[in-house]
Amino acid sequence: MKSRMIKYVSLLVVFSAILFFSIDSIHFGTPPKKETNEIDPAEYAEEFWQKVPDVINNAVDAAILHKLLETDLDEAIKLYGKTLGVSSVHSFLVRGNGRTLEKTDKSLLVSINSPDNKGEILIRISGLFGEFAVRDAFGLVNVSKFKSTMLFNEVGVAINRKIFLDVIPSIKENVSEGDFISFVGAVTIDEENPEFNPIKLIPVSVNTDKVQD
Repeated sequence: MKSRMIKYVSLLVVFSAILFFSIDSIHFGTPPKKETNEIDPAEYAEEFWQKVPDVINNAVDAAILHKLLETDLDEAIKLYGKTLGVSSVHSFLVRGNGRTLEKTDKSLLVSINSPDNKGEILIRISGLFGEFAVRDAFGLVNVSKFKSTMLFNEVGVAINRKIFLDVIPSIKENVSEGDFISFVGAVTIDEENPEFNPIKLIPVSVNTDKVQD
């Protein structure tokens, strides 16, 4: 009788131990590992930035785009725009050069081809929250690879952070009114409410040439 009791107690101890460690592994164990193919926005933005120089040559000239937007918006979108899904919003990769007419803490107003020094390009150097023109205009980000819109937008935020850290400080420090500059950037146009006078551009590159007349 005594041996049988010991046997039952032993079995009960073993069973309790198994149950405890099973519960412990569920509640207190190592969290599930990230899927190896899960996208990290910061890493994705770094990889995106490394590819930017290879795509810049595909940019449309700012003077050409400005003229086409004024004369044939549909053709401009067809030739140079990039669109995510079915949308009225289109992004353009743009490059050009011109004279800086005005500089504020928010933007540069640039004349690209007007003899009357009309500013056709407004290079934005502030207030980019929620703006994803750069993410979309380069054609480097495939939306179908993202599990959620939130993650897709987080990548856009990470790309914009690169612009804030690596591009805008140099513009603020080195560009002055009157400078002749070359620029590359991205533009968003909503065909339902098109605004392109001036064209508002988010920069990825701005270089100065202070010796030009």
